[in-house]
Amino acid sequence: MFAEFGTCHCAVTLFQSILQKLFLCFAQDHLWNGNKERLWTHFFTRESLFLWALQTYGRRRREYPILFSQPQNAHLEVIHFRSPGQTENWFNQLPVDQPAIGV
Repeated sequence: MFAEFGTCHCAVTLFQSILQKLFLCFAQDHLWNGNKERLWTHFFTRESLFLWALQTYGRRRREYPILFSQPQNAHLEVIHFRSPGQTENWFNQLPVDQPAIGV
């Protein structure tokens, strides 16, 4: 299964992620083994997840429909969510006893 969100939702998710990282950087909470969040590594390096997301978003939006239309991917179910509420409603309707995928 592949869940796709609308453009607006992606912007909201990215904004929420940025806020979370900023909070963690300024709070200086210890993550593990004394490591702390570093603002520089999240926003200003080539390894930045945010930079990667911004650079690849448009390409992925074009590639995914092509990939999912190929015969070898016919077994995949693609669900288009347009809001966090739609995602939550779908998730709440899943059977509780269903085993996790990929575990």
